[in-house]
Amino acid sequence: NLKLWLRAGDKAEPESTTAIARQDFYTDFDGTDDFIQIEDDDSLDITGSWTCLAWIKIGSGTSGYDRIIGKQDTSSNCNYGIGLQNGDEFGAFLNDGGGFDALYYTTALDVGEWYHVAGIWDTSKLYVYIDGQLKTTSSDLSSANSSVANNGELLIGLNQTNGAENFKGQISSASVYQTALDAQTISQMAKSR
Repeated sequence: NLKLWLRAGDKAEPESTTAIARQDFYTDFDGTDDFIQIEDDDSLDITGSWTCLAWIKIGSGTSGYDRIIGKQDTSSNCNYGIGLQNGDEFGAFLNDGGGFDALYYTTALDVGEWYHVAGIWDTSKLYVYIDGQLKTTSSDLSSANSSVANNGELLIGLNQTNGAENFKGQISSASVYQTALDAQTISQMAKSR
């Protein structure tokens, strides 16, 4: 029984990703070889704005660029996603195959605590939210980067592009939206504990 679900292609239905899933339905990742692979689908080949979000609880001893959600192709280019830097700093990233941009909030998350995390691309800037609060915003990246479709799988808990680094901890309610959700919606979703 897979206790984590993906919502692909939704415009905005924040009430459907509630925190009972965070508390009662999650998947444990051991940081070694656990991950979820979702086959490519047209709804995941996002070429415009997007939002990736999840409830996460990181485990002890984390390090590296651990992926929460990422769309990757067979040449290891990441299209979009969210993850950790240094194992405990949350951020979002975008790669059009010719350029890579990432934005991380460099304050470490606490081990063993649940967080609602969201990364957003609005076709101009990346935004990073933690527990419904905007933590950091990129400069305008529209001239240097864009989302492009690829044929890769959507991976949860695995970063194939950086030495197969695996997420350690728990992930729940992983979601991908084909739109940039607004701040109020993200705040409401984070409050649904």
